[in-house]
Amino acid sequence: MTLLVACGSLPIPELSVHDVPHDGTNWRLLGKLGVRSPAYNGSVTMDWRNVEQGFHVSLTGMLGVKLARISSDQGMVELMVPDKPSQILNTGDLQAYLGYELPITHITHWVQGHPNPDAASISQESGFEQAGWRIEYLKYQASLPRKMRFSCDDTRLTLLIRRWYF
Repeated sequence: MTLLVACGSLPIPELSVHDVPHDGTNWRLLGKLGVRSPAYNGSVTMDWRNVEQGFHVSLTGMLGVKLARISSDQGMVELMVPDKPSQILNTGDLQAYLGYELPITHITHWVQGHPNPDAASISQESGFEQAGWRIEYLKYQASLPRKMRFSCDDTRLTLLIRRWYF
């Protein structure tokens, strides 16, 4: 018996803000989020879909295991994890479920390369500080952030964006 296994996909063209009209509201990113915190060390794959009404974030672990889906509409967050009923939370309550702080309402702006306009920020050489977090942009491609680090106390999140879609 012969077994042939192959993995492959058709290449998806990279998009930049110059290719497609972009209003900052409707976009999608695929990336990898590295997490270093006292309660959790590891990485997850992130699929973030942002729309005018809110966002939907899927976090997937090793071998494609679904870890969580986070959806937001008007400031409330719905957390869905496998084998548990979905829960409606305030954004600050995510840490208890994920094992690390994820400043979800701010990250929507941070991944686009700018601070949340609804909160004070302090400019730094490679980024800014906001809401107790230091945001550093480590790599850009076609005017879009590709690698960034978010640090707060003992938590460090590193996001590597593999693809942007508009």
